[in-house]
Amino acid sequence: MGSEDRLALAKDFVEIFRASKWDVDPISPLQVAYEEPPVGLEPTINQAGSVPPAFPALVGTLAVLGLGASTGFTDEHTPVGVIDMKVGVRASPPEK
Repeated sequence: MGSEDRLALAKDFVEIFRASKWDVDPISPLQVAYEEPPVGLEPTINQAGSVPPAFPALVGTLAVLGLGASTGFTDEHTPVGVIDMKVGVRASPPEK
């Protein structure tokens, strides 16, 4: 996926979260450069705090839909109590 495709996908998720009445940062989506770019969709929390109740549901739903891993991600730079949805490059398909 090109950066425009990732931004469009991120905007789609922002609209879904807003329609679901989630609090969304008004400047979302935000493009960020990472040293190691995320792969696919990476719902991320800071493990220093308690797990936001919506996090397991989000991770599970993305996994069932084939849009993410069956586990979430952690990052100490994510504010405690916040779910950060990273939209990265598409994973390479498994070789057959």
